[in-house]
Amino acid sequence: MSIDFMMWKDEYETLRHKYDDVIGRMERGAEKLGQIARMADQFSVQARTLRQGVIPTRDTNRELSHFLGVIEQYLRRFGCYY
Repeated sequence: MSIDFMMWKDEYETLRHKYDDVIGRMERGAEKLGQIARMADQFSVQARTLRQGVIPTRDTNRELSHFLGVIEQYLRRFGCYY
């Protein structure tokens, strides 16, 4: 094998691995973005339903207060709420 061919082959292998890595990261990023969009959509539907009072609970205000209390606990735990 000539030295030129070996250098070209090494460069090709390096670029091919970089390309494969970038493609893999793009695919994983698209999957993650899809998951986040689905979660946001579910949360939006739940929030809209709760706001409209459609959730069949005995006491919607009590459920909402409990939900907000849980959120407050998590915010305090992470130092985001005083």
